[in-house]
Amino acid sequence: MSEVLVLDDHEPNLRLYAKVLSKIPGVVSQCFTEPKPALAWAETKIPILAVLDQTMPDISGLEFADKLRAIPGRENVPFMMVTANDERELRRTALRSGAIGFLTKPVDPVEFLAIATNALASDRRRRDAVTRADEHGVRARKAEKELSSRDGVLLDALFETMRARDPLLARHAERVTALTVRLAKRLGMATSERELLARAARVHDIGKIAFPDRILHETVRLESADLALVREHVAHARAILGDPASPLLRTALVVATTHHERWDGAGYPGGLRGEAVPLSGRIMAVADAYCAMTDARPWRAALSPGHALANIESSRATAYDPRVVEALRAALAEGP
Repeated sequence: MSEVLVLDDHEPNLRLYAKVLSKIPGVVSQCFTEPKPALAWAETKIPILAVLDQTMPDISGLEFADKLRAIPGRENVPFMMVTANDERELRRTALRSGAIGFLTKPVDPVEFLAIATNALASDRRRRDAVTRADEHGVRARKAEKELSSRDGVLLDALFETMRARDPLLARHAERVTALTVRLAKRLGMATSERELLARAARVHDIGKIAFPDRILHETVRLESADLALVREHVAHARAILGDPASPLLRTALVVATTHHERWDGAGYPGGLRGEAVPLSGRIMAVADAYCAMTDARPWRAALSPGHALANIESSRATAYDPRVVEALRAALAEGP
């Protein structure tokens, strides 16, 4: 049953209002002649409507409405004002305070019933809308969780495919991911975004699984013609990841297709410049370069951390976002 709070210091009025309200299906009246017990009741119950006498010995109806709405969870309780005073300014004040109706004594039962019925119908529509919205939200969150779980399994499978093709490539991806997450945290990326990045960054080079073995397992420095083929790994990644719907796969696509863009716009594949490159791509570019420099290759030894950092700093504001370079310096100063 829905409960209506009725406050009037005259018992006959209370009986009249309760009788009128009893004609509305599913409604029961809680009647009070004093404000304190009424407020105490409202501390534990949420009325769907309050019917308030304006003129009472200790408190006015408007003052009671303010106190009622100050109770947490009762901020939007609709109320009707009943008074023997038909002053225009009082009516305006009541309506400005949120009153849905203003009745002058002696109350016309038909008018009272019409206003109360309309108010309660409106409140029920609002509650139904909130319920539907809540149910929709629950379904949406459940679907998103299921989609994220499914796509997480997909990314795990792609990473294991990459590991099977080239264990060194997978090891590099894990190093890059760890550093990327450190830099993202230092740069203030939101926790939820960092969590997506941590899962997605491992497949930033997934397009390389489409390379022939002679390129994937190179033992000498590649010639220019092969380097042109290497650039195609971004296009391969886009083909593998497709047009994803979930935040996780969208993050994977962003890092896979933007980590070779440059701050000065001279990168690939889109020639994006500055902050047009997504932050995750800018972070990934620095982490990828640093980890590549500090990994040994068959044709060169690994660079020291200091040497790799110096190389990256020399390309600050050209290849790399200066803020990300500074974050790398600070992260390295903390230790591995």
